[in-house]
Amino acid sequence: MLNEIMTEACAVNGQDYLVRWRQATTDGNDAFSSGSYREAIGHYDLALTIATDFFGQVDDADTVVAAYVIAHHNLADTYERLGSVALQRLHLCLAHEQLCTAMNDRALPQAWQMAAMSQSRRTYGELTRFLGLHPDDKQAQLVASQGAAGITLEIAVH
Repeated sequence: MLNEIMTEACAVNGQDYLVRWRQATTDGNDAFSSGSYREAIGHYDLALTIATDFFGQVDDADTVVAAYVIAHHNLADTYERLGSVALQRLHLCLAHEQLCTAMNDRALPQAWQMAAMSQSRRTYGELTRFLGLHPDDKQAQLVASQGAAGITLEIAVH
């Protein structure tokens, strides 16, 4: 039922979800730039919620997957500024794990699998940067071991 409501709302409002995501991200960036990191987290959390709600639900896979990654990375950057290594790691790992899962999810259209594969290079890069600063972090090592394109079972490229 929720998926039907979200799909209907997206169809009625066009790309309203993207406008809301951009506004939340812009507000977060403004707060981050002014050093209001707790306020930035609130905005970035909203951006992540919007991107998560539409993940796999709309036609524009590339945009939504990129929005999802950006939201997680904005949160990771903010937690890094606050000195919270655990929450920084959490967002970097969640983003990469979700993309690796999506790449192999045969229930998702191929466009979503390919968008996840493409963005996984970015999430992997951020994980390796994190590991450069925290080389003994076992959870990040485990997630990064999935590689830049994750563990792919079988994606037919046409």
